[in-house]
Formats: sequence, structure tokens, C-alpha cells
Amino acid sequence: MAAEDRAPAGDGGAALKLTVSIVNWNVRDYLERCLESVFRHSGGLDLEVIVVDNASSDGSVAMVRERFPRVRVIESAENVGYGCGHNRTLDLAAGEYVVFLNPDTEMLPGTLTDTVRFMDAHPEAGAVTPREVAGPDDDDPTWHGAVELRGWRRRLWDLCLRVQALAPNRWTEGLILDTLAEWRGRARDGFSFAVVPYIEGGFVLARRGVLTQVGRFDPRFFYGHEGADLTGRMRLAGWKLCTLLNSRVVHHGSKSAERLGPEGLRRLRREWARRAAGVPGAVLPAAGEAALRLLRKAAAVGRETKRLLMLPFHFRAIKAADDALSPDQLASVAFDRTGGLISPTQVRSEIVGLLELLRERRPEVVIEIGTELGGTLFLFSRIAAPGATLVSVDLPGPLLGGGDGYCAARIPLYRSFALKGQTIHLVRGDSRDEGILARVQELLGGRKADLLFIDGDHSYDAVKSDFERYSPLVREGGMIAFHDIVPDPSTGDQESPRFWREIKAAHPVEEIVEDWDQKGFGIGLIPNWRPSTEERSDSC
Repeated sequence: MAAEDRAPAGDGGAALKLTVSIVNWNVRDYLERCLESVFRHSGGLDLEVIVVDNASSDGSVAMVRERFPRVRVIESAENVGYGCGHNRTLDLAAGEYVVFLNPDTEMLPGTLTDTVRFMDAHPEAGAVTPREVAGPDDDDPTWHGAVELRGWRRRLWDLCLRVQALAPNRWTEGLILDTLAEWRGRARDGFSFAVVPYIEGGFVLARRGVLTQVGRFDPRFFYGHEGADLTGRMRLAGWKLCTLLNSRVVHHGSKSAERLGPEGLRRLRREWARRAAGVPGAVLPAAGEAALRLLRKAAAVGRETKRLLMLPFHFRAIKAADDALSPDQLASVAFDRTGGLISPTQVRSEIVGLLELLRERRPEVVIEIGTELGGTLFLFSRIAAPGATLVSVDLPGPLLGGGDGYCAARIPLYRSFALKGQTIHLVRGDSRDEGILARVQELLGGRKADLLFIDGDHSYDAVKSDFERYSPLVREGGMIAFHDIVPDPSTGDQESPRFWREIKAAHPVEEIVEDWDQKGFGIGLIPNWRPSTEERSDSC
């Protein structure tokens, strides 16, 4: 390592002043720039640097060990999330202060030293953050999330949080919260700082003793608003939270968060709003929960009613799509020509890849776990043999949606997917119930499935149960397909990917994944199923 990358080694046995904690996920180049800036602008601070890598696949760990041998690296076997990653560093942190950094931040001269000096001079402060800017020559903050509000502004802020918690919508998310976030506090005393209600962003410096008092990051916040939750707890415990207005840090814009997508970010903001509104344990009061459920159900019914009203305009396209169409043409019907009526919850290139494999096999018996909008059932019916039997299992839903499973009004549509000679059976119930399994076996009449497609409940136990219960119904040499083998950081979903790793260790597999950095999805295959000796004996 070059001399300028080194920080002072410390004064023999004396307590460290600062622990720098960085959680990284697949942003190698930004992480390298972040670490370079930390050591370049350490300003003589006695510090240690700990990087938690959340199962990156871009060579981040190798880069850190080669370029920055002084940095302590903790390798996680899976993406445990931003807050949980920082919690791991707290088990090792020796600094009086801990600074939680995003890997896409860069320190500027004074960023670290000014914030540490401020905390030394203000023992009432539990945490501090500098202003975030887009570049070293920029003075216009890119994020005003930490704001000081008083009087009627504070009361309006609290009201908006409660509205957001009870009835989340784009108006309260975008207009109110973001507008309020523009009201910054005034500069005061020599440090030019503002006392704020919370701190959120790529740089949060906190006292380690305060973290011991109020607790660590809440693991329920997989990515996003975990800083607001943690510092909010500091404020409730009586500590001041401050923005240092004359100190800056470059933040390149939440590069890991770009993979969350707009819906993932909205979900995180709603959860944070509930916590920030003072609702203990992230659980709304009973009346609020009931109102929220009613609003969500009404919205779901409205969406489904709109889709079904458009059915006459799209039904001809569905019926005209026969088995002569190519997999890509069939996907165009499902994704593009039905107005979302039967749009599969899939990455288009991935489901087309699966259809191309099935076209060669022409399955005669198909079992599908998870019907949902019916998109994959439609596609399988067009790829299956002329006299095929298709059995689709899902939970029963109400007449027009707003509950689990698919709505009852869709049953005639799904049955109409059957081409001449084909039979489609809709089994409405929990795939893990013994009675549902027995019903599927009855419908098969002793035949074995050529394809088992598992895309129902995505919890680890559910996926494992579906595999163990229904794989004995698949013929030797048949295919078993799993959906959602790629982790989804917007939901913290590691369940299906975790089970898929176990499958890969036990069976020859293939994977159809457009981009391993995408948010969820991905199809995993056991292309030539070979049941174990025990499974063979059980199925006889």
C-alpha cells in the first residue's frame, strides 16, 4: 500500500478514536475510492477500518485484501442487509466513535476530523453527519433528509408521518415528505450545525457508548431508513442529533440501492414512516391496521376489476395464440397483448429460455405450484403436448381479488387456456395440505409429471415442502423448475435462493438468469430428475 493510504498506527494500547464501518455489496470500484479517501483524509486520527462484504460477486474482497491489507474484512456467505452488516462490525469495534459509511461515499479534507472534533466538543450529541454533495467541487447538498423543524412545521411533519403510516400513497411519500425535507435548520455557533430529528444518509458518526445504550440497527430494515430508525431511538433517549453544515462528504447516489427499484424504496419508506410516527415495534394500532388492510383490499379489487373489464378486448389474442407460435411470440402475447391481464411475474428472457427447453420435450403432464395471474399456466399450455394434462395449485381468493390466491372470477379464463385435447385442472388450496396433495395425485391418475414448476410461497419452509411433497410425482428424467433463485434486496428475500443453494449441492442443475445483480427472479432447473432410492420406494 502506498504511504498516503496509511493511517497512524495508534499510541501503543490506547483506545482508538474512530472505527470506520463499511458494508459493501457489488460496488467494487466505489468501495476502492471510498477506502482511498478514508486513508488519504484521516487527518492523523487513530482509526481502524472494517469492511463487511455481503456476498459480492464482483471481486470486492480480493481488491480490498490486495490494495488495503490494513483493512479488516468480514465475508458474509449471503447478503444480510445494510444494518445487519454494520451490526457485525460493532462486535469488533474498538473506537470511541463509529462512523457508518456507504461504500459509494468519498471523504473530503475535514470530513472525518471535523465530525470527530464536533463530537468531542458537544457531549450532548449522540450522532452527527456532514452535508452530502454530488462531487468534491459541489456545494449544493444532494440530500436534506436530516432537517430541523419547529412549531407548526414539526406538527405538520408528525401528521404527515401518521398519514403515511396509515394510508401510504405517492402524494404523502413524494410531495409532503420530500418538501418538508427541504427545510433545513439554521447554522449556530462556531461549528455551524443544526439539531435535527433524525439522520439518514451515507455517513453517520455515532458514539459507541450511545449504541450500547439504545441498541443496534433493526434487522427488519434490510436496506433503507435503518439510519433514521437508529438515530430516532437516540433522540427519544435524550441525545441530540446534528448536521454539521460546514463539513461535506461526497455521496454518489446509493449505488447499491439502485437495484431496489421504485416499489422496494416505497415499501422501505412506508415501514420507516410507521416507526418514525412513534408506533412501537413497527406495528400500527389495531384500528390503523384494519384501515390499512381495507385500503389495500379496495385497491386490489379495483386493479383486478379493471383487468377483468378489459378481458373481452384481449380474449381474442389469447385464443388465437396456438402452439405453432415460437416461445418469444407466446411471451409477447402474455406480456404485451393482454393489458396486464395474464402478465407473468417473470423476467421475459428467463421464461422464454425455459419455454425453449420445454418445446423440445413437449410435456404431457405439468404440475404448477402458484397460479397467480395465470401467465405461466397459459404459456405451459401452449408448449405442452396436444393431449396434455395441466394441474395448477394455488390458494383460493375472493370473487374480485383483495385476498390471497387468485380471484374466483378468473376460473373460466384459466380453464379456457386448454387447447383442443388438453385438460386443465385448477386445484384451489394450500399446496402443503395433505388433502391438496392427494387431490393432485387423484387428478394424475397414476401418471407421472414431465414438469414440476414451483413458484408459490417463497419462504424457505414452503419451497422445501413443495419440493419434498411433489417431486415424487415427477417421472425419472422429468424436469423440476424453481423460480426466484436470485436474492431480492428490496424485500430481504433470501429464502428461495437459500434452498436453491441446497438443491445445487445435491443435484446437477441449470440456471436461467438474465443478470445476477437483478432484483430477484431467476429460474433454476433440475433438467433430468433422478429420485433417490428412498423416493423411488415411497412412490411405488
